[in-house]
Amino acid sequence: MKKFIYPILIILIALVSVGMSEMLLIRWLDVAPLDVTANIFLYGILPTQLILVAITTGLLFKVYKFKPYVYMPLYFAVYLCAHAFELNMFLNPLRDIALYAAAILIACTFWFYLASRIYSR
Repeated sequence: MKKFIYPILIILIALVSVGMSEMLLIRWLDVAPLDVTANIFLYGILPTQLILVAITTGLLFKVYKFKPYVYMPLYFAVYLCAHAFELNMFLNPLRDIALYAAAILIACTFWFYLASRIYSR
């Protein structure tokens, strides 16, 4: 695969991740063994973002290897902006958008840190 395709691939996966995130959260709310609506951020949004970013990091692991400090922030920025745009289009309050942004930041920081540690070996 040519290296000029990598940024396009990352952008496409980041855009698809928005829909996957919503579907994963809906599925999680159906099967969760506890009442996640009591603290939706801690028991609903954050776990689904951790799972989703883990999946996308696994999918893009070989792509990130070439320029991890360029491609990882690219995924984060596109995913965060696309998710915020989608939530804003559906008239979610600013608090909900901020909760999703915080969850995406936490998940990306965690998984990208682990991936960068592997790349630095």
